[in-house]
Amino acid sequence: MNTQRTDFLVGLFMLISVGIVVGALIATSGLGQKRYDLFIRITSAKALTQDTRVVLRGLSVGRVRQVSPVIDSTTGAITFVARLSLLDEFPNGEKLTLPVGTRAVISQPTPIAPAEVELVVPDSFPGAFLTAGDTIPSDRLESVLDALAQIANNARGELSGALADTRSLMDRTNSALRQTQSLMAANGPLIQEVLTKLSANLDRTNRIMAAIEPRIAPMHDSITVVLSDTRVLLRRMDSLVTTAHVIALENKDVIRETTALLLRSAQVLEHFADQVSRRPTRMLTGVRPPPRPDSTRSER
Repeated sequence: MNTQRTDFLVGLFMLISVGIVVGALIATSGLGQKRYDLFIRITSAKALTQDTRVVLRGLSVGRVRQVSPVIDSTTGAITFVARLSLLDEFPNGEKLTLPVGTRAVISQPTPIAPAEVELVVPDSFPGAFLTAGDTIPSDRLESVLDALAQIANNARGELSGALADTRSLMDRTNSALRQTQSLMAANGPLIQEVLTKLSANLDRTNRIMAAIEPRIAPMHDSITVVLSDTRVLLRRMDSLVTTAHVIALENKDVIRETTALLLRSAQVLEHFADQVSRRPTRMLTGVRPPPRPDSTRSER
């Protein structure tokens, strides 16, 4: 009797445990909840699974149930359609209604976190709601890994370009070095000869400078004395010119009369010589002086 009772209690406990587990699974799996489907068209099914969460402003409102490829018969391009299974109402009984214009954004916050589909409702209410079976547009946010991969690709391209430029520069440098070496080899004797002559000229210049250097100081003193005397002479000549100018201004009339008399004397002598050369006897008879010009009479 005790054994049968014990087996009964154990069986009853196991049945109760199984019932609790099944009830928990039913409660957590959403069985019995009313749902409806929406579809989103995506270009890549990357990171999407049949259990990817669908959230609305951080609140889980459904799951991705299926991802199916769609092949364009004209172009052969492959796209995907994901079926979203959404709750018909929230736990408090409020209906989950999405306005027309709602779109889906696929994101993966961190490399180790699973992807999720976020429903983004429009800011303004268009006056209509989505119904079961509607298809909404979708976008995909670039993940950290994608951004890093893009940066790595860009850096690789830039690094490849820099390496190519470096190789080209090294090739040109090597070519320039080879040309320089050949030029130095061809012009080495000439350069050596020029350097030898230049060294000899420098030695000769040093000797000349050594011979001239002791004489520079006396020559400098002599030049200084000559310049000082020249300044004194210039001052005196300036004073003399000033004095001569004053004298010329004061005796301008006398100088003009003297000049007129000298001119008259020259004319008389010229006339006398001309008359005597024509007739030597006029040395005895005399020569009549030439008449005075009107200008000379007016000046006198």
